[in-house]
Amino acid sequence: MRSPICDTPVAQMPRIRFALLFASAAFFASALVGCPADEPIPVQAPKPASEEEARAALDKAKKSGDADAFFEVNRKFPNFPSGKKAMHLGVRKLLEDALDAAEKCDLPKAKGMLARAAPYTNDDPEVDAAYDETKTRVESENERCALYKLDDDVKRAEQAWDFPRAFHRIADEGEVSDHKLLAKRRNDLTARYLKWLDDTLMMIVKKRSVSGVVEDRRDEFDDSTDLSKMPPELASELQKRADSIAGILLVFDKLEGGQLLDPPLRFWTFGKARPRRTDTPGIVGSNEMANGISFYGVAKGKSGDVMLLAGGSNEGTLMQRLGSIKALVPEVDTKTYDTNTALPDQLQGARVLAPIAANSEIYTPSTVIVAPPPGIAGTIVVVPVSSTLKKSNTPKVNVKKEALRGLLLPPGTPVQVLVAGAWKKAEVADAPEEDRVLVRVNGFESYVSIGDVRVSKKDLPKPQE
Repeated sequence: MRSPICDTPVAQMPRIRFALLFASAAFFASALVGCPADEPIPVQAPKPASEEEARAALDKAKKSGDADAFFEVNRKFPNFPSGKKAMHLGVRKLLEDALDAAEKCDLPKAKGMLARAAPYTNDDPEVDAAYDETKTRVESENERCALYKLDDDVKRAEQAWDFPRAFHRIADEGEVSDHKLLAKRRNDLTARYLKWLDDTLMMIVKKRSVSGVVEDRRDEFDDSTDLSKMPPELASELQKRADSIAGILLVFDKLEGGQLLDPPLRFWTFGKARPRRTDTPGIVGSNEMANGISFYGVAKGKSGDVMLLAGGSNEGTLMQRLGSIKALVPEVDTKTYDTNTALPDQLQGARVLAPIAANSEIYTPSTVIVAPPPGIAGTIVVVPVSSTLKKSNTPKVNVKKEALRGLLLPPGTPVQVLVAGAWKKAEVADAPEEDRVLVRVNGFESYVSIGDVRVSKKDLPKPQE
């Protein structure tokens, strides 16, 4: 007989009458033991795989276009035609991706794709042949990709203004066997470097600031203009620009508020100027320049509280003029005057340049013997400095003050000098001294008496605008 306990749900067992709780444990246990086991749930046998199911899985994998999806179909249906086809499609996808990666010069990715495809070559001649062909094509891209990588590295170095690294990268390339291709890249880089250098220098001049152009690439700029860090074939080109680079760094980096004087202005020293070296503009020079030395100021800028004029050549291009800077002269010790305004305030007894006769265009060193006090009009009487052949009876000359010029004959001034009783063409080689002047006649330099010098009014220094 079946026990009622067997039919009582477990959830309702606490509700059994109170009296049952006091029943003997033996009775309760015997009642439970009499309960039969539940009926087993019938298990349906798995449906055998079919080609139709494999074909459906293959169609789904085709939509994804993923190699792993194809291989999953092959793993589930290895013996069905659709499963085998899935393997072929998966391998083909891997090989196509390998070729695509190789064309983009991602060779590690291409080799990884080949490695994934390799196990499927063992038992399938068709796959094995396709694999071998793809591997050959990938390996053929090695040199092209080495050039691609080289060009990319050089480009990044150029963009960073690190030209030493760019040149060294080409020189150190070891995977490219075609040396003509490397030589071409080196020549092309040289042309780009020189253009960059010239453009950068001009930009610094235009902006009047090294830091404003170079910004945070100062170390790279310095290295790329350092002869010792650049390849030997650039030595001659860098040497040509070395003075210009030094001049630019002086004016627009070492000096404060550096600016060009374009066109250059002509100055004369006034007093005893102490020029400074271009490499140490803050240090006062120990040597003095004599009064009346002329020079061309090509640039100016401050060092501390002192405005300095950069003396150089007034000829050539802007870069050549900056490269010609040889000394720095304190502006306070110079004046931009010509011989017309270089007369002393007290004319009486002064030595000047005066016409050799009234209204003459030929001037000669003379001494003022009669002059009205400053501010009072009157005739000025001068007498030419006696020449070596004419010691007495020198005729006096009456002139107006406007006709007089200061005795300034800077080097290069065309003059005539008395040589062996004849007037010869010459030019001043050095500033005049008290009684003599160094001149250059027919390529030879010699001293002549200051009274033996004549100069045309048109050859006297003119004021610079």
